[in-house]
Amino acid sequence: MIFLIKSYQYCISPYIISSCRYHVNCSNFMIRSIKNKGIIKGLLFGIVRIIKCNPFINHN
Repeated sequence: MIFLIKSYQYCISPYIISSCRYHVNCSNFMIRSIKNKGIIKGLLFGIVRIIKCNPFINHN
């Protein structure tokens, strides 16, 4: 799973305009959560963070 997130960070993320509201972006947060809490809880925490951030809406 971490490989997929890293792939996203290096292949897709550079081409998307950043709209992150948090200091540690969601993909790094999810990697940390997976390492610290395990795959299931880490994914849940990461998904909740993405939902809270709501990157699909312009925050300006």
